Amino acid sequence: MSGTGLMVVAAVGKNSYYGKLKLKIQQDADETPLQQKLTVLADQVGKVGMVSAAATFTAMFLHYIYDCLKE
Repeated sequence: MSGTGLMVVAAVGKNSYYGKLKLKIQQDADETPLQQKLTVLADQVGKVGMVSAAATFTAMFLHYIYDCLKE
């Protein structure tokens, strides 16, 4: 239960097994081709949504103005 020991340290920090593993985990992975295509598709969907929202707002605003002038 008690005693003394001797240990040889071959590598520490980035040079150790755990350090190399930690660096691999922390690195940002490059996007796959599917992820790149999905990013482009998501951008296109967002643009179409914004244009649709602007068109809807404009149409409703013009309808409101027309109703106000009609009365």
